[in-house]
Amino acid sequence: MQKFDSDFSDFNSIQIDDFNKEEIIFKLNELKDKISSSSSEEECVKSIREYFKLSDTIATIRSVIYIRHSQDVSDEKYTKLNDYLDENYPFINKTENDVLTAIYNSPFKE
Repeated sequence: MQKFDSDFSDFNSIQIDDFNKEEIIFKLNELKDKISSSSSEEECVKSIREYFKLSDTIATIRSVIYIRHSQDVSDEKYTKLNDYLDENYPFINKTENDVLTAIYNSPFKE
């Protein structure tokens, strides 16, 4: 999955090259399972922090695709990415909700 550096100085330097629903869902399910099966608070918190990083990456991808597509609807690359996102984000969102449910149900929630 694409990585982003929070120290970028120019929005135009951010490009989305790939966006794979299956990879994201796989990683989310891995984190859900880690959270659900955590045997300690530390292990659970570590997995939740990993989820937050992944969630931030997903949000960045969505935002950049949406902005780029909105800036120039004739840009074929971002039109395809936007269409792919529109078709597949509901599946990602459902899996993110599953992770949040695992966090909510964690015995380490307090």
